[in-house]
Amino acid sequence: SFTNSRLTYIIHAMSVEKTDRGNDKRRTPTYGTEIEKTFAKKDGDPHAVGETYFDTLAEIKKSRGEKPTKKQIEGRTVSVTTPHGEEGLDNAFNLGESATGPISESEGGLQRLHEVITQELRDVGEALAAEGATIINMANHPLIEITGDVYKRTVVPKLYYRYLNEFRGWNHEFGIDAASQNSPSTGVEIGSAVDAVNTTLAAGPALIALYANSPFKEREVTGLKENRLIIWEKMFQGANEGDRRLSRMPQKPFADMRDYFQWMFAPDTEMFFALDAPDPKSAKTASRIVTIQGRPSLLEFLSKPEWEGTVYGGDERVGVVPRMEHLELHQYTQFAGARIRFALEKDGISVQDFISAMQGKGDEIEKLFEGHAKYFYIEGRDPGANFPDKSIHDLPNGDLLARSVTISPSAIQAGLIRNQGGMRRIFQKYSWSDLPGLREASIKSGLQGEYNGIKVKDFTDDIFDVAVEGLRPEEQWMLTYPAFVLSSQENGADRALRLFENLKQGTVAERIQEVLRRRTIAL
Repeated sequence: SFTNSRLTYIIHAMSVEKTDRGNDKRRTPTYGTEIEKTFAKKDGDPHAVGETYFDTLAEIKKSRGEKPTKKQIEGRTVSVTTPHGEEGLDNAFNLGESATGPISESEGGLQRLHEVITQELRDVGEALAAEGATIINMANHPLIEITGDVYKRTVVPKLYYRYLNEFRGWNHEFGIDAASQNSPSTGVEIGSAVDAVNTTLAAGPALIALYANSPFKEREVTGLKENRLIIWEKMFQGANEGDRRLSRMPQKPFADMRDYFQWMFAPDTEMFFALDAPDPKSAKTASRIVTIQGRPSLLEFLSKPEWEGTVYGGDERVGVVPRMEHLELHQYTQFAGARIRFALEKDGISVQDFISAMQGKGDEIEKLFEGHAKYFYIEGRDPGANFPDKSIHDLPNGDLLARSVTISPSAIQAGLIRNQGGMRRIFQKYSWSDLPGLREASIKSGLQGEYNGIKVKDFTDDIFDVAVEGLRPEEQWMLTYPAFVLSSQENGADRALRLFENLKQGTVAERIQEVLRRRTIAL
């Protein structure tokens, strides 16, 4: 057991030869991550990047010999692409997003991912410094007031966002407070994708408890450790029931890919839209969106040879022929704690073959995709964004703690997915029906939470031990930060609240701002 000496164990893990990894010999082939970053001015005030931010970022990358390209929407640069991925924005100009990977084992695996993540954070920090700004170690910006005016001034000008607000009834403005997550991507084989997504969903309460980092919102102390995760209930207040349901944890684990697709695209859901380009790939940067007459679910849409649609924003009518690209396009349209992501070879699978497999039994979907998929990976969505700051460096073993902060969610997810033997122990010990309640307890109270007699701390201990077993000795240093959180029983939100309470002077908003000033990134 690592319960009483976990931190010491992790620090010395590279010298330990550990042979028991749950009797599971599988290895995930690739690793990546999307890390969102909350921007702030040096005094803690909110910051939205200006016109020259991406120019500066591109020059920084060129100075290392990279050849970045810039992407624009409506005349405004919104990202810089490099060989490692894309450095861009999510939702608004106050929220950065690094999309990194995939990185294979032969390219260095988790260790190489850590190096790329660190370099990206340095680059972004340097570009922000030119604007008098920085990244803060918080999972939202708690001084931003969510208003229509702030939304209009800050949001990235994507047609997709206007569509969500005006057509689907979302309140997209609730995402404008720079709510940020650290979202690992772990490559898997097609046949193990469902086990891997079940694993990541089940671990959600532990991942939230370890990485909760947003205890303040709109200049107030809210009583929650992770306000970031209540965004969906606010955003979907006016949306259809299907959108709301897909933001919650599923009621049971998935049996196979068919079960997963049926949950995502059930009759109570609605197809988001079609793109009438010959090869639709990206919804969020589309300049032309087509809404389908009758508002079918995706499975209903795919089951018919042609549909009539209307170009969003006008009254032009077009015919739309369903293609497998529309399935790829909609793979992100569930908002629970984990997703299966994939890319199919062009013209490899027909719509008719897919519908036939969906109407069949057993693993026909997996067999159909076998040989026609470029990749499959699991996108984890529960860890809040955490970054090293001065207070972490000042702790005992602080440099190793700081080094491990941003890579640790990827390491935990990889360890859990590798160790299916260990996860079977979790599923035997805990009921799936308790996990949604345990998840809510983690959002509210972090490691101090409890649901139905189950303590979040005990559950997180068990999840952590499974992750340790799934990592190789040379990778286990990456768990130093979560080991410290478990040992101290203080996550990022707890430490922010303790600092806030120790500040005796000023209003609530002024004390929150002082917390932000002391929580700037320090690599």
